[in-house]
Amino acid sequence: MLKTISTTLAVTLAFLATQLNAADYGAADIDTMRQTSQENRLRYERDFQGRSIRVIGTFKGLNEHVFGDELWVDFGVSGSRSDVHCVLINRRSPLADLLIDANLGDQFSVSGIISIDFFGALEVSDCNIQPV
Repeated sequence: MLKTISTTLAVTLAFLATQLNAADYGAADIDTMRQTSQENRLRYERDFQGRSIRVIGTFKGLNEHVFGDELWVDFGVSGSRSDVHCVLINRRSPLADLLIDANLGDQFSVSGIISIDFFGALEVSDCNIQPV
C-alpha cells in the first residue's frame, strides 16, 4: 500500500513539474506567428497574444532604451535574424549583468508571454532568461 502511494505521488509530482514548465508555443511556431501577424493582425492578437512561449535562442544583442533604464535583448531561433525580443525593466539587475557579459552566439532558454510582433520579432514580456 505504501509503495503504491509513493509511486502515485512521484507520478503526480512529475506531471505537475511538466505542467509548470509547459508553454503554449515554442520555436517551431514562430514562423506561423510571424506570417499570421503580417496577414491578419486581429487573428494574431486572438490566437497568440497573452499566451506563453519557451525557446532556446542564440543571443543576438542587447541595447539600452533611449528614455530610461530599460534594456532590449534579442535572441535568434531560426538562422541569423532576431526572433524573440525581450524588454528588461531593471538595468541594474543580476539578469542585466548576465546579459551585459554575454557574447553573441551564447545560448539561452527564453520564456515569457507573447505581446506584439515587433518588426518581425516576437516581443515577449515577463521574460525568464537562463543560460543553457
